[in-house]
Amino acid sequence: MEVWRKFYSVENSQLSSYTSTAAFMRYRALPMALRDRIYLFMDFKYQGNFYKESILKKMLSFALRQEILFTISEEGMGNVRLFKKCPDEALNKIRRCLVSQIFLPGDVIIKEGTEGNCMFFILAGTVAVTAANKKTLCYLKDGAHFGEIALVINIPRVANVVAITPCELFRLEKTHFTNVMRLYPKILRQIRNDANERIAKTSESLLDADKLFKTSIRRKRVFYCFNE
Repeated sequence: MEVWRKFYSVENSQLSSYTSTAAFMRYRALPMALRDRIYLFMDFKYQGNFYKESILKKMLSFALRQEILFTISEEGMGNVRLFKKCPDEALNKIRRCLVSQIFLPGDVIIKEGTEGNCMFFILAGTVAVTAANKKTLCYLKDGAHFGEIALVINIPRVANVVAITPCELFRLEKTHFTNVMRLYPKILRQIRNDANERIAKTSESLLDADKLFKTSIRRKRVFYCFNE
C-alpha cells in the first residue's frame, strides 16, 4: 500500500509540474516555439519509460538504483574499445560517474573544433554525426557511443553531433574517468597508447584517401587532355 501511495504521489507531482511550468511560461510570455520545446522536453522526460524511471528513482533505494544503472549501461560500455582493458572494478566505478542528460531534436551535443572533455552513451534516441559542411557522416542509435577519444587525448572534436530525435544520453566526464584510472596507471598508459595508434592510423588512412583522390583527378585531366 505504501508503494502505491508513493506512486500516486509522484504522479500528482508530475501533473503539478506541468501546471506550474505552463503558468510560468505564460507569466514570462515565452515565445510559442520555446514553449513547444519545453513541453517536448517534459513529455519525453515524464512519459513512457522516462516517466516510469522517474517514479522508480524516488521509490527505490540507492543500491537498487545503482544496480539498475549498471545493468542498462553494461552493454554500452562493453562496446567501447578503450574500456576493453579496464578491470571490472574500474568499470563499476566509472558507471557510478555516469550522468543522464536529455537532448531535443536540433540540440548540438558536440561541436566540431571544441575541446573534448567527455564522452556519451546513447540510452535512447538517434543522433547524427555531421562534418563542418553539414554533410551527415552517419547516424547513431540506442546502445551506441561517441566522443571516447576525448577521455585520454587532448584533441579538438573532429565532427558535430546533433540530436535527431529526443534523446537520453549518459555522459562521462574526462575528469571522472581520469580519477578512476589513476588507480590503474599501467592500464591508463596502455589505453592512451592504443588511442594514439588509432588516431595515427586514421590520419594515415585519410591521407592515403586524399592522395588517391588527387591522383584520380590528375589522371582524368591527362585523359581529357589526351582525347581533346
